[in-house]
Amino acid sequence: MKRLDLINSIQRVSNAIIESNINDVINSRSEKMDLSTVLTSLQTYSISYNLFDEDDKLVLEAFGLTGLNNPKTWTTLINKSEAQGVSNVRFNRGIRFLLDYMPKVVELLKQGHINYVTDEATTQVKKAGGVDVGLLSIILPELRDQISKPERLVDILESINGFYSSIEAMLKVGTGELTVAAIDSGSDKTFDFLGNARVIEMLKDVLFGIWDRIVYYRERKAKENLELISQSLPIIEKVNEMVKSNAIDPEDGERLKRQLTKATEKFLKAGALIPEFETQAYHEPRLLVTAEPKLLGYDSSKSEPERASKASKRNTTYDEVYDTEDAGSDDNLSAEEQKILNDLQMKRRGTK
Repeated sequence: MKRLDLINSIQRVSNAIIESNINDVINSRSEKMDLSTVLTSLQTYSISYNLFDEDDKLVLEAFGLTGLNNPKTWTTLINKSEAQGVSNVRFNRGIRFLLDYMPKVVELLKQGHINYVTDEATTQVKKAGGVDVGLLSIILPELRDQISKPERLVDILESINGFYSSIEAMLKVGTGELTVAAIDSGSDKTFDFLGNARVIEMLKDVLFGIWDRIVYYRERKAKENLELISQSLPIIEKVNEMVKSNAIDPEDGERLKRQLTKATEKFLKAGALIPEFETQAYHEPRLLVTAEPKLLGYDSSKSEPERASKASKRNTTYDEVYDTEDAGSDDNLSAEEQKILNDLQMKRRGTK
């Protein structure tokens, strides 16, 4: 689990416990508790629990609180006996530790120079130094026994730097240089980049454009897919328009297009995602976006036969994914209809 995920999960679980008053219900010394009090607490907690993700449930497990959503637990709370009271001691201990000590641990996990602001959809950073700061989080997915090689990390860093510097030049923004604010790992590796808010916003639009084309050209072979995506991005057309309007010199235009194309290729080869892909996509990003095999290594603690067995089970090629997900969805469309579909996808993302 990544650090930011852990912080957010601890906060969500703590809020659910506080808002439902579970601690008060468990610590009640009355022989018979008011039924409506217990049921109200159960209902409030259950609503929160149904929204928990896998990380939240791991936090519950770590503190011995997984049984709080079990109806049997609530039956014992309605009619307490001495034996049943003893069985609730572990809940009380877990809740007290979570509420009393974990906020202090969370503060130690946070980075002093970054103030993350998280809502249901995304994570942002607060304004700093009079400049609107934008946050871009990049995810490099890794399966359980996969490890990224250094070349993969180099590719994604060079890709984002290439995108940022190109967009910065197009917008003629002179402040807010790109920085790597955080690097984290858990089930995946993540990089948090900070930069000028306008540049970061446009960079995300470019990445959404890449994602839309991954979906649209998913039936193509990998190499052909990469070329089509690189050549069809709206930002490339934007550069052409700037050259025609004399906003930039032709030489600068060619340089920007080469830089953007190279950044796109590195992004695709690295098999990178942004969190917004997963929250706003109709297709499963982790099935359609994978790193080149040469950029991945494997856990040396696993034997070769074990790795081969796991690889054969999970090694779904691009073509197999395309055949199984929305199979034939575009096969019956004419060229004009496919163009309309593509335009609608671009409009939905705001990348056209």
